[in-house]
Amino acid sequence: MRIFVHGGRVHPNATLADLYDPLTMPPDLVKAHAYLDALVDKAHGLSPS
Repeated sequence: MRIFVHGGRVHPNATLADLYDPLTMPPDLVKAHAYLDALVDKAHGLSPS
């Protein structure tokens, strides 16, 4: 499965600070990050955090 998330296209009025601040990050970006983090953990033989 290929995943590409480009926050600027999905959230054109958000700054990078908005997109990566844990308090203002859009829910879809939080979900995408969590999913990708789990894939990386699995690839390295780690338990999901």
